[in-house]
Amino acid sequence: MPSIGQTALAVILGGVALTQVVGRSKSAKPLLKKAGPYMFMSSLLAAVVVQLTAYCALLAPFDLYPTPIQKKVAKICKVIKGFTWPWAFLCCPWVTIRIENKHLMDKMSDGRTRGILLIGNHTSWLDSVVLCVAGSSKLLAMHTVLASSYLLKTPLIGQIMKSERHIPVHFAGSKQNDFSLEEDKRKAMEDRMDEALQDKDMLFSYPEGQVNRDDTKVLNPFRYGTFRCAIKNDASIWGWVAINNDVCWPDKGLPGQPAEIVCTLLELAPDGALAFLREHDVPLAPREGQTDKDLMSEQCKFLAQEMQKRMQAQLEALHSGSRTKSD
Repeated sequence: MPSIGQTALAVILGGVALTQVVGRSKSAKPLLKKAGPYMFMSSLLAAVVVQLTAYCALLAPFDLYPTPIQKKVAKICKVIKGFTWPWAFLCCPWVTIRIENKHLMDKMSDGRTRGILLIGNHTSWLDSVVLCVAGSSKLLAMHTVLASSYLLKTPLIGQIMKSERHIPVHFAGSKQNDFSLEEDKRKAMEDRMDEALQDKDMLFSYPEGQVNRDDTKVLNPFRYGTFRCAIKNDASIWGWVAINNDVCWPDKGLPGQPAEIVCTLLELAPDGALAFLREHDVPLAPREGQTDKDLMSEQCKFLAQEMQKRMQAQLEALHSGSRTKSD
């Protein structure tokens, strides 16, 4: 007679197989539009609960660990997430993720000699989830996300942010397009950013500063300050461009809508920010009468504009060659 564990496993695998069959059936589209979002949310919530349950054994004395131990525990937690979150998509085959050049993930993470600044377009709450599902275990172990501090107070997500040592951004205001920061917390944030890059980890940021709620085919202006840490630490800069995250999880609507999510990696400045500036004749030392602050502003502005131009071109290329499953 099968045990309770064996029965539960059989039920889970049977449910996954059933959703795979139903989810790929054209006749199931009306059903998916109604039930799909609830199935997706349930699957994602279950994945998060399993993830946090696994964290409990590691995190009970987390605040008592010295910083080096906290960093190692955080990396383990990030890899665990890479095993749990993909289940939400496995159970919902009407949402697929395709990566155009996955081989670049290994190139980015293997044999790195400097920290990495990975910048992405921001169209949906699903953006970071897709990066974690699509990323390799090496990429997951080394990623640190810059995220708005209010997420620390969000149930489940707040615990994940803390246990994985992601960096909160404390905005002073709550209005759209207000990017001012709480000055008393700015230095702590910048120190954590520098620390991640000095450890040769990957810092993931959305240089648009907020979710793009306008035309997602056009990037919002990149914030210049995003690139200050890359210049200070001579980090390499890579781009992550994704489309249809906003179709799957719209700004005003339930997540789990049928969509084909397409992503691509871009080598923007793989040899470091300083080499890129030098290659484009941007000065690395102040001109006569120019302050260090003015030089940094000039360098950040150039990087922001140049990276946005290249990512915009890639975004347009993805849109011209893709379609959503609901089309």
